[in-house]
Amino acid sequence: MDYEEFLNSLKNDLQNYYSNAGITIENADVQKMQGESYQGLQIKRDGSNVGITMDMHNFFAELEDGIPYHDVMLDVRDAVSEALNRSLLMNVDVGKLSNYEEMKRSLMVQLVSTEKNKEMLSRVPHKEMADMSMIYRFDLGDTGNSNATILVTNQMLQNYGITPDQLHEDAMNYAPMTHPASIRSMESVLFGIPEEESMIPEGVPKLFVATNERSMNGAGVITYPDFMDQAAEKMGGSFYILPSSIHEVLILKESPDVDVNTLVDMVTNINATQVMPADQLTDNVYHFDAEARVFETAHSFEERINSEHASHNQIVEAMEAAGYYLDPIESTPDNLRFVHEGGVMQMESWEAAEEWLNGVVFDDPDVSDKV
Repeated sequence: MDYEEFLNSLKNDLQNYYSNAGITIENADVQKMQGESYQGLQIKRDGSNVGITMDMHNFFAELEDGIPYHDVMLDVRDAVSEALNRSLLMNVDVGKLSNYEEMKRSLMVQLVSTEKNKEMLSRVPHKEMADMSMIYRFDLGDTGNSNATILVTNQMLQNYGITPDQLHEDAMNYAPMTHPASIRSMESVLFGIPEEESMIPEGVPKLFVATNERSMNGAGVITYPDFMDQAAEKMGGSFYILPSSIHEVLILKESPDVDVNTLVDMVTNINATQVMPADQLTDNVYHFDAEARVFETAHSFEERINSEHASHNQIVEAMEAAGYYLDPIESTPDNLRFVHEGGVMQMESWEAAEEWLNGVVFDDPDVSDKV
């Protein structure tokens, strides 16, 4: 018996069992994010627009291990009964599900890998963030053993009569209020040690955990409008973001001692050995430049900084050819001081220095050629 035959047998046997209970059993092709799509069964109460979908692969594995079909079917029947009981506890208001003005207040954001979810992303509204994508869910709340959410699809937007931009705007308004971001030290998360009583010596890199209050799809908090500024304030400047999973990210303050390749290797190894595929985000590491207000991959940050340094060196050499010498001690990024025979010339930025070089006319042709 293959899996398809197994599903059909279960459907028929379960339908016979529930024949007088007002319950319909059907085959279902369930589309999910993170490679979790499956063929299973849908259980629906008569007169309801909401059904329960269940993956039967674990039960099929029992059959392949030699457990008789009848015993496996009894296990499935128990699981279905439990799911039906949980659905009663959920008390989902179907009328509310069709009312976007009601549902938008329960919006939450989930971050997923763009590459790993290409097919599903074509079916759902999403917004890209580096090599990740933001998708949107309605949070139905606690169901007793877990939290139930509904993935927002393109078809749902069409039914609601709203645009992806409106959905995103509403998510950015409501999600930070209903699923607020939390940034706590790793010590506090693991051992309950208060932040002010940290046992990590001064100067040693300190990891922080960012998630939401329920640690469910918590990596999405980095998409909140004020998150980067809040994290930069807590870190005291620019920082790296390490995606621990779709449920949380780790934050590390930027430091000259940080090696990006080491961070990437760490994330890749943890994903490969400790994180379930359904919970993996990406193998990348990200960086937020608090001064330039730029979010990018850590490798892109390194390339940008190296390019800027090369450009700055060219400007310094050109200024020296013109007789102006950078004061490296007194200069800051927004107040460059160039010393020359007549005193000090101040520039508000490297761009201003470049514009001055391009616009000035030198009396000495040799100087112009050197510049």
